[in-house]
Amino acid sequence: MTTSSERLREIRRLAPHIDDSLAADFNVVLRWIPGGEPPYRVITSYPKATVGGVNDLERRALIAKIPHLRNLLAAVFNYDWDLDYEDAEAAYASVFDDLDADARVEYIREAQLLERELTSETEVQEFLNFVGSGLAPSEDLGVSLAEWPRALVRRIRKSMEQ
Repeated sequence: MTTSSERLREIRRLAPHIDDSLAADFNVVLRWIPGGEPPYRVITSYPKATVGGVNDLERRALIAKIPHLRNLLAAVFNYDWDLDYEDAEAAYASVFDDLDADARVEYIREAQLLERELTSETEVQEFLNFVGSGLAPSEDLGVSLAEWPRALVRRIRKSMEQ
């Protein structure tokens, strides 16, 4: 386990543009970009309090109800997913486009649950952070955080047409 001062030094080294108050009070998620300048990109930052906040039990209960989408978000859209897929649509296609009818119904059910439960940009971002997803809907899919659950339902339904 690292101390706060060690953590601050490491964040300053990796992301010198992030000031100390942000580094001390927020968790920062970086994506490594080989050959980039700088060699990382800040995906998101969120207050530390949201990770251990009062809603953790509710988030865990929601995650337990969506095992297929949790796998999509945490495993397929891990923090370096863009090394495995050309774009987010290709990652979606690898999961959704060859589903049988029963599996598709289950994915749609799970996505509709997210659509009902995650109604604000903050809730969506905290959820994606909590499951450890590297997906940034506005950047990777061109949809706002608040719109992403609805867009996910539409994308899964679209796979039925193929």
